[in-house]
Amino acid sequence: VSGGYYSGKASTTVNTLVARLGAAVVPSFGKLMDGGYATTEIKIALAHGLGLVGDDGAYAELVARANDRHVLGVMREWLLRSPGAALAPFVRCVSAARGGQVAGLKTLLGQMVRADPAAIDAAMSSLPAPLQALVDEARSKGTNDRAEAALDDLPAVLARPPWLAEKPPTPPAITD
Repeated sequence: VSGGYYSGKASTTVNTLVARLGAAVVPSFGKLMDGGYATTEIKIALAHGLGLVGDDGAYAELVARANDRHVLGVMREWLLRSPGAALAPFVRCVSAARGGQVAGLKTLLGQMVRADPAAIDAAMSSLPAPLQALVDEARSKGTNDRAEAALDDLPAVLARPPWLAEKPPTPPAITD
């Protein structure tokens, strides 16, 4: 991953640590993210590093910081990148979450379910029944049972937008 916030020395260092140490970096990354000296760039790089690890512990660290908008954005990116692989550890974290984090995490779960339904179906068999129920709940909230409105039922500005209508030809200007 390159570009945006996730570039520079912090990301290179984090990638190297993850490549060499694997899941052993997870507790340290969590402590670094909680330290008051972590800049936005460092937090984002550490969150990407946790996404690279991608195990239960890494997702638990991300979920614990889901109220941080930078971490939430990175977590969403990693979950949607490989929803089938991330499903089991993420659903376990969602089921254990408490308080204000739950609603946002369930929204992310719904996005995962819609991102790759085939991968989610394949991963569902490895989940215990209570966790499958959580995924099924996210699926049911994502379905839209409403019928599409007929063109005649829409307001005129939506049915026939004036900016899309053909304009009458303008007569040529005559100069003497």
